[in-house]
Amino acid sequence: CHALCHPKCSPYLPATCGVPTEYALHLSEALCREKGSTSGLKDVGGHMRLEGWLKQPRNGKRGQGWERKYVVLDGYKVITYETEPRD
Repeated sequence: CHALCHPKCSPYLPATCGVPTEYALHLSEALCREKGSTSGLKDVGGHMRLEGWLKQPRNGKRGQGWERKYVVLDGYKVITYETEPRD
């Protein structure tokens, strides 16, 4: 993920590659909920793809309200969009 930090700090970094912990937990929970249903999951070349709408804190801060983003978890990458991308 190319995260930069001091070598002595690296063991303390969360394993979310810069994605805020709340987002990683939400995506993980969504994946568990969708496990029995394939509505949001697509099997592309042997890896999972999860996509859908997500509410995230506005400006990345709590207490500032929420904004809706379209999120795609593709393998190890998380990509956010303002609108749903067209294939």
